[in-house]
Amino acid sequence: MDSTRKRVGSSLLIGAGVLLVAAFLGWLVLRNHEALESALGMTSLLGWVTHGLALLILLGGVSLLARGLSRGSNKGSDVVD
Repeated sequence: MDSTRKRVGSSLLIGAGVLLVAAFLGWLVLRNHEALESALGMTSLLGWVTHGLALLILLGGVSLLARGLSRGSNKGSDVVD
């Protein structure tokens, strides 16, 4: 049962990480459209704020992916007394 919980938890972490990385990539595509380029470009304060938020989202997504992928690799490290 504990193994199943770890798998579900790892799957949720990986799924959330993928969604956050996809949100970052979507922001990159959205930022380069002509209609939004003047508002979200690096020449405006809003552009800098959204750029910072997007980088935080990317770091969070990569962090969740790393935790989800490394969570199941500790199979032999359980110590039983």
